[in-house]
Amino acid sequence: MVVFNMATLEAMPHASRLRFKEIMADDFVMVCRPGHPILSGKLSIERLLEYPWAFPGYINYLDGRLPDGWHEKMLKVGAPQYTLYTPTVSMELSLISDVLTVIPMSLAAANLESGRLASRYIPGIPKYRISVAIRRETEREPNIANFIDSLNRAARTLEFSNAERLKHLL
Repeated sequence: MVVFNMATLEAMPHASRLRFKEIMADDFVMVCRPGHPILSGKLSIERLLEYPWAFPGYINYLDGRLPDGWHEKMLKVGAPQYTLYTPTVSMELSLISDVLTVIPMSLAAANLESGRLASRYIPGIPKYRISVAIRRETEREPNIANFIDSLNRAARTLEFSNAERLKHLL
């Protein structure tokens, strides 16, 4: 069993041997250091691109689903300036500099609540879909089914909390 980003799972070799079950869809949020100039004023792609960007590796899965015109504008200014392996590293860079990044809300939550990071919601960014991949022949195994049910219950709780957090960013 693998729990990961759905886009990555679907691109895996031999994906036809697997059964996928989406566990949750998590909103991406733009994060930055507290006091960053981007936190006030109108938010537009042109204004966002005035600052350097770091994207975790999953930018490759978003390119075809970014809001219209974003990909071209990002390419024109050389964004993202940093493509990093993990969202945690992207967050850390945003904590110590003017670099902006997008990460799933559930990963940002603790840093947002503690005040270590600040955030703005950017409409039109697709959700980060967290899914389970299991071998097709094991999908009726009771332990696997129970584990997936547990993940689903935890995900519903997390989605509710994230929806409440997101209300404060809109």
